[in-house]
This record gives sequence, C-alpha cells and structure tokens, in this order.
Amino acid sequence: MTSASITSLIAMGILLMISIAILTWPWMRMASGSGKTLMGGIVLLAMASSLGLYASFGSFGLPDRPLHLRVDELAEAQEKQANAQGENRAALQAALQAAAENPDDIEAQFRLADAAAVAGDSDIEINTLKAILRQTGNPLLKAMIGEALTRQADGIVTTRALAWIEDGLADAPQDWRGRYLKGLYLSQSGDDFGALAIWSPLAEDLKGSEIFPAVATVITDAANRVGVDPDDYLPEALPFAGEQPSQADIATMVDNLEEELFDAPIPDNRERWVMLVRSLINLNESARRDRAIAHYLENMPGEDADVPVLLSFIELLLPLDDLPPQMPAILSPLLDKARALGPDNHGVLFFSGLHARSKGDRQSVEVYWRKLLSKLDPDNPLSALLESELNK
Repeated sequence: MTSASITSLIAMGILLMISIAILTWPWMRMASGSGKTLMGGIVLLAMASSLGLYASFGSFGLPDRPLHLRVDELAEAQEKQANAQGENRAALQAALQAAAENPDDIEAQFRLADAAAVAGDSDIEINTLKAILRQTGNPLLKAMIGEALTRQADGIVTTRALAWIEDGLADAPQDWRGRYLKGLYLSQSGDDFGALAIWSPLAEDLKGSEIFPAVATVITDAANRVGVDPDDYLPEALPFAGEQPSQADIATMVDNLEEELFDAPIPDNRERWVMLVRSLINLNESARRDRAIAHYLENMPGEDADVPVLLSFIELLLPLDDLPPQMPAILSPLLDKARALGPDNHGVLFFSGLHARSKGDRQSVEVYWRKLLSKLDPDNPLSALLESELNK
C-alpha cells in the first residue's frame, strides 16, 4: 500500500470516528459503566470492519476499485494529459514558425489560430484572428473573435465579446456564428425569450447542417426554463431535436429544403437559400450547388437585398482559409450579377480581383483592386495588402 493510500485510509478512519461518535453520543451518556464498555467495543468493531472493507474495495472517486490502484491510475491520467498538452504546444510552436515565415499566407494564419485554440492559448488565437481580419476585412472573423473571447471567459459571452459579435452581425447579418452567440448572450443575461427569438429562425436556416443539433439543444433548454413548448421554436418534422442526425437524415432534410425553395418566392427565403447552398457544399453536391445558385441568379428580384446573398454564395465558394485549387465555373456569372447590383461593394470588388488573379488576368485585378483601394481608408490594413499584391 502506498503512502497516499495510507493517508487516505487514516482520513477515512477519522471521518468514521467522528460520525459514529456523533450518532452514538446520546446512548453513551445514558448507558451504565458496563454498557458503555460494550458499546465502545461495538463502535471499534464497526470502525475496523468499515476500514477493512474500504481498504479492499473503496475509493472516493472510483467506485468498485481497490484503494491501492488509485494513485497509479491518477498518475497515468495526468501523464496522458501532460503528453496531450505537450503535443498541442509543439503543434502551436510549429504553426507559429510557419506563420512567421509566411506572414502573407492567410491559410498559415488560420492554421495558427486553430492550433492556438486547441492548445488553449486564447491570446494567440485572438491576436491571430484580428491580424487576419486586418488583412482580409472579412466580417465573419468578428464573430470568430467573439467566440474566442467567449471561450477565454469559460463560455460566458462577455460585453467585450458581444461588441465584436454585434459589429460582425452589422456587416454580415446572416452569419450563423454571430447569431448563435448573440442568442447565447441574451440567454446568459436571463432573457431566454430574446434568445429564442434569435435561435428559432437560426434553427430553421441550419436545418440539415451539422450545427443544427447544438442549436436545437439550446432552444430546448431555454424553452424548458421559461415553461414553453420547445416544439414551438423548432422546425417541423424533426423528432431527433437535440440529437445528432444521421447523414441520411441530413440528406433528406436538404432534399426537402431544396424542393421547397425551388417552388417558393425568393424574397421571402433569402437566408434559407444561403443555408441550402452551404448544406450542398457540406454534402459535396457540387452539381446541385451550382444548380441552386443558377436558379437564384435567374429568379432573384435584383434588389439591394440580393447583394448580401450573392456575396454569401461567393464566400462559401471561396473560403479564405481554404481557397479551392480551381475556381468553380458558376463563380463567373455569380460575380457578374453581384457587380451589376453592387458595383461599389467592397466584398464584391475584393472577390472579383481574387477571381481575376486566379485566371492570370492582371488587367482586371488592377481595375477591381484599384477601385477598392480608392474606397478604403488609407489606414485600413487591407489597403497595404492590396498595394503589396498590385506591386508584385
């Protein structure tokens, strides 16, 4: 038996002695001399038996495990945890070096942010995401910064995190991450009805995605807290709310959403079209993805409200942290429509230049990015990045 086991056994004996003394004190006071002796013997026998049983079978934290195995098992768990932390720190150091060697490589910067998140280094993660935001101007990064700040605060959406989240939603109101976190802030502040008002349409938009179960779970919890029926806030025909749907379930929901949207008026379903395209990308259904985008381009009203939707399509096709080796063919007509409706939109101009650069069309790159530069403040970090690209 190890010294730690002996210490644990002594502690258990003391606890037993105190407990038995408290329980038997009234009877000990009333008993005669011989009775006290008999009762004292019974108490000692009970204590010895209890300690013997505990030494053989007991464990405070591990039921049905011998006491002498606790120290070795805890040491092994601590060693595994230390090894995992060491591996995560090594991966973070490698990512830091790669990012330092390639400061203009957005992909390397994203890998650094991911490695920092895994290693639990919130400061590096947040600073890296801010640097990427300065380089790209992508508003979706603001909610990612808010999420990192929330993780840093042990899951609490602080006012500092909320400022980033709301700033991001002002530029990208359809961002699922920002909407989820805004609802979480309201819920944590005691406004579950306010959270449900945000999460319910979000659940509708995310129906069929891998993120839906998490949203369904928080909706169910919030609804139960305020005494309302969760089904009133969840999409219909989803009996597995709160559970992880199978791939077949997801495919069926996407099929139903696609069929519904192709027969519905676009102005009433703009956000759901973004959800459909995102889901088809997640399912690797490139042909159906292009068909859905083409349908939207052909049938949209052509209003200002369509520009954010087109820009969302573009961002889904060209994720800055994982640009495809070959640009999708649907991107050309998509960018044409976006430029026609939003010729001065910063995002449209940026992605138009990026698309032109992928085709080796330096003249068009000059046109789009010079125009974008003329609209940016001189101190905007994106200005320096564009100048550097144009001067290559």
